[in-house]
Amino acid sequence: MTDDANRPPAESGRLSRRTFLELSAAAGTLAALGGAGLALAGGDDLLRKKIPASGQKIPVIGLGTARTFGVDPSDAAAMKPLRAVMKRFYDGGGRLVDSSPMYGQAEAVTGKLARDLGITDKLFMATKVWTRGREAGIAEMERSEKLMRGGPLDLILFSPRTATRCPTSTPSSRPSSAGAPKSACATSASPTRRTARTRP
Repeated sequence: MTDDANRPPAESGRLSRRTFLELSAAAGTLAALGGAGLALAGGDDLLRKKIPASGQKIPVIGLGTARTFGVDPSDAAAMKPLRAVMKRFYDGGGRLVDSSPMYGQAEAVTGKLARDLGITDKLFMATKVWTRGREAGIAEMERSEKLMRGGPLDLILFSPRTATRCPTSTPSSRPSSAGAPKSACATSASPTRRTARTRP
C-alpha cells in the first residue's frame, strides 16, 4: 500500500453527522469506563515501558488522533467531545498522544486541548514527518512543534520512504517533566523497527 492509500480524507472543517456520532460514542465510552480502559485499579497499576534513549517510562496505551481529531479547532461543538476524551485519557493515567501532519488539523486540535486542560507539559507528544528534503523536514517539524506544544516534542518519527536519516538541525531538546531528556526523532529501516535518538 502507498502512503496515499493510508492518508485520511481531506478535512473541510465541517463536522458530519457520522463523525459527530463517532466522537460522541468515543467520549461516552471513555466516560463510562471511568479510566478502567487504561488501568484495572488506578493509575499506579498501568503497564509502562521505558524509552531507551531517555529512560523515561510511559504507559503502553496511547491516544491516536487520526481522523477523529481532524476537526476545526475553532468549532466548539466538534471540540467538546474530544476534550472529554482527552481529559478521561489523562485522568486514567494515559500520557502518550500520537499525531501527524497527515491527520488534517489533528496536531492543532491536540495542542489546543492540551493547553485548555493545562496538561501540555505532562503529555508525551509524538508526531511524524511526511515530507522529503532536509529543509522541508525541519520546517515541518518546527510547524508540528508550534501546533502541538509551542516547543520541542518528545518524539518525531520518520517514514522510511521519506527520510533516510534524522536531520541534525532539529529544534533543540528540553528536559521532560521527569527531568529526562526529550527524544529527538526516530529513524526507521523498516516500518516496524524504529530507533529513538536524543538530540545533542
